[in-house]
Amino acid sequence: MKKILNSCGYYSINVRPKDKRYIEALDILNYLQNEKMIDVITDLNTIKYDSVIELKIINENFDCLDSFTKIDSNEFNSIVSSNSNVSIENLIQVYLYVKSYIFKRNIKKPKNDSKPESFYRGITDICDDTGLAKETVSKCLEELIKLKLLVKHEIESYIKKKNGKKECFPNIYVLNNENSKQEIELTINILNEFYDVL
Repeated sequence: MKKILNSCGYYSINVRPKDKRYIEALDILNYLQNEKMIDVITDLNTIKYDSVIELKIINENFDCLDSFTKIDSNEFNSIVSSNSNVSIENLIQVYLYVKSYIFKRNIKKPKNDSKPESFYRGITDICDDTGLAKETVSKCLEELIKLKLLVKHEIESYIKKKNGKKECFPNIYVLNNENSKQEIELTINILNEFYDVL
């Protein structure tokens, strides 16, 4: 199961009781608590499939804290204030999933020599990894754009150098900040090179 945690101290799960993923999530939380990496505040015996679990991280005992995706209180409050008919839990899950692929660039490397701070996997990948339906994921992404948390860039198609075939790039999503345009440009350059585009 993908580790998705935010700085407000919530762990998002989207599974039904007795579901294998539900049991795995509880096992992970119990393990982390037994190892004194976290302190679970929510009573795990009372949670339901759509529960949000509150916990505290014990920083000094948690060596791999940087491997978790975090959202700050402003991002969290934006999502919670959404008027969308998509559930808050699904919005948090999709946002954390997308953000987990947006790695901070190594400032020691030149921009051209680093991975762009963007997400460009397909919706089916999100569905496969989260268990959410395609329509739900699409609505979540649309709402996250409306909430100004993400910026979406669409590229209609490209032509491969080798065979002249017309194919489609995945959409590009970046965090909505002052660097969003340059991250989109960097992503397009990397995709052009990767896909060998004319």
